[in-house]
Amino acid sequence: MRGDSAIDVFLRESFERKDRLAYDWERSYLGRIITLVGAADELITRAECAGYFGSGGEEADNAGHAPI
Repeated sequence: MRGDSAIDVFLRESFERKDRLAYDWERSYLGRIITLVGAADELITRAECAGYFGSGGEEADNAGHAPI
């Protein structure tokens, strides 16, 4: 056995404990309200492409969101 294996076991258990706590919080908060908001001046709104439903971090790589 390596000398640092006890530290590895300790760190792994602490990370697993943090993951469990985060998961328990998410599971208990299932009654959240989600609101979809569109432009006020458009009668019928639609997404320009399916990629617009992605996360905000991906917008930086999308040419449709490039600054002029």
